Amino acid sequence: MTIIGDGSIDFYGPQLSIYHEDVYCQLVSYFRGQLITSPVKLHLKQLCEDLNVDPGGSGYAQVKRRLTDLDKSKIRISCPSLLANLVYVFFEMKKSTGNDPKLQSYITHQYKDKMQDIAEALRRGDPYYLTMGFIQNLGMNGRRRQATISLDPLTILLFDGVNTTLINRMVRDSVKTPKAKKILGLIESYSSNLPLMLGKQWASFLGSSISNWDTGNRAFKADLTAVLEELESREYIHNSWDYFENEAGDWGTVGLRPTSKLKEQRREALAELLN
Repeated sequence: MTIIGDGSIDFYGPQLSIYHEDVYCQLVSYFRGQLITSPVKLHLKQLCEDLNVDPGGSGYAQVKRRLTDLDKSKIRISCPSLLANLVYVFFEMKKSTGNDPKLQSYITHQYKDKMQDIAEALRRGDPYYLTMGFIQNLGMNGRRRQATISLDPLTILLFDGVNTTLINRMVRDSVKTPKAKKILGLIESYSSNLPLMLGKQWASFLGSSISNWDTGNRAFKADLTAVLEELESREYIHNSWDYFENEAGDWGTVGLRPTSKLKEQRREALAELLN
């Protein structure tokens, strides 16, 4: 996830990839229609099949490793807009009588003081960060390949509430590289133009480690161009995108926006998920 503006989202623990995101989003989908404070029980073969991964030896091992990585990972949020959204979700949930009483009790007990601290820090303009996890508890029967999983409810509320957990797998599987899949996921999350993004922001978003930006940014820009041209050729983005250069000589992208074709396929994926 990329943040435009102040603050950041930082991940701690094993190196996570877009494939870890697929696993987490699939886990979240299992909680739709049931209480997110209750654990979900599943056979890892089912998880593999739902991810379109061969449940055989290597496929199973990869999914199991990504599940373990998520269990070890933490997320630290210091982005004011995301923290403000978290405070909003918290207090809206407290006002609603239709929510899970167990969830309300848990969230209130765990986060009430933190939410008040966040609101006060935002009011004063003070920097603030909050650390959360993805998986709260993971129980695994290695012989039977069965798992009992509890996710952190606050992390689900934060990200599921802004449509970051919907994976349009039909669209994502049609593009070639992990970079293309990740960029497509970002573009899908916008209903209109993406904000201007500098090349260094793209590199950070894609997890590209470029030791010397002055000498390495040309090759990175060429890779990014190839991805955007692929998405344009598949009619997922409009041909209105281009590069710009600011007064400091830094390049970036402008005019990136999803097509009606991409938005329609996203709506179809959402309808299929909810049904």
